[in-house]
Amino acid sequence: MVDLQGQPRITSLLMENNKLVSFANFTGHNTIVKLDLRKNELKNCQGIANMPRLQELLLSENQLTTLHDLKNLPSLQTLTVNTNKLETLANLPTLDA
Repeated sequence: MVDLQGQPRITSLLMENNKLVSFANFTGHNTIVKLDLRKNELKNCQGIANMPRLQELLLSENQLTTLHDLKNLPSLQTLTVNTNKLETLANLPTLDA
């Protein structure tokens, strides 16, 4: 995974339809507002954390079975997870926005 910490101006990361099976090595980013991971092969949300300005997270059309690993996303307003393999929303993060 590419380290984006040295890229302070990035506000959108569009990685849809890339056959990604993991995002676990991503360590977060301070300025990303939109993260698009639709149409990949993600099974979990590891690595989707520590993005204090993230407002829109698009995770549709993956293989997600849980949202347990979504952490430290205090600005999140939009979360799309349709067409996944989620069995429960028990671990859905609290959206304060």
